[in-house]
Amino acid sequence: MITMTKRWSYVTLLAAGLNCACANTTGSSGAVTTDAVTSFADTGSNTGTDIKATGTDTGGTDTGSTGTDVPISGTAMTVSDLQNKSTGCDANKIVDTLPAVSLTGLVVVSPIRLSTSSKTGKVTEGLFAQQKGGGANSGIYLAEDKGGPLANLKIGDVFDTGGAVTEYYCMTELKPVTAIASGASELPVAITIDVATVGDAAGDAANRTYESTLISLENVVVSDPLSLGTDNKPHNIMVGKTAADKTVRIGSAFYVYMQAKDGTANYTAGQKLNIRGVMEFSYGLWQVTPIAVDIAK
Repeated sequence: MITMTKRWSYVTLLAAGLNCACANTTGSSGAVTTDAVTSFADTGSNTGTDIKATGTDTGGTDTGSTGTDVPISGTAMTVSDLQNKSTGCDANKIVDTLPAVSLTGLVVVSPIRLSTSSKTGKVTEGLFAQQKGGGANSGIYLAEDKGGPLANLKIGDVFDTGGAVTEYYCMTELKPVTAIASGASELPVAITIDVATVGDAAGDAANRTYESTLISLENVVVSDPLSLGTDNKPHNIMVGKTAADKTVRIGSAFYVYMQAKDGTANYTAGQKLNIRGVMEFSYGLWQVTPIAVDIAK
């Protein structure tokens, strides 16, 4: 059993399967080094145990799901290939780019997220995954109808997939025809970045470098605990290097909420946070979609 609190700590996420190692790029030289993160301050109680990926692929029948695996097909590419490929996008519509692509050795970095269409009522699900080792241009969002091949994947699962690629309102997205878990699990790697290098002022190209990639923001300061979304309602917070810097927007997802259900703040101006999440383009704005948030010491 995992005890869930208003703020999900990193330790609580460990019990849910999100172990993490972090690549640090905040040095003055810009060189990437790798830090193994073993613990963070827990803001709540945790009575759970680590969940390990189970099941093996038996050459056609996936023990992690029901039915028979659809063979992986399509042009073999890496996520970096896709993210570096200039296909063009339109923030107001979906643009089909590649009809059949195969990706191998991806690591799941987020839980499944459900979405319901306000127009049709149709429920879709999706998750974020990235190449082993993480880093810039390593992440991608996968989306499907509810109950598709992604449904049984967990954080840390290593899997192969194939399907069509679209620019979904300027977010690169793969709709999988199949997703086959290898039976192995691996620590998702977050790249630690300076908060000043992303956000509205940094520009589209800087943010797009980390699109769908697991990143870490360390010791950032809450500057606006009740930031309004595009619907003019509080959904986000803004953080920066100081309480005066409204640099990066932090959204709400994966049971990590920036505001309480009644619209009151979960965090206070000036509070320092450690945030693990993915960079996402949502409703025409860049934000970090959090997977774990800790109060910084």
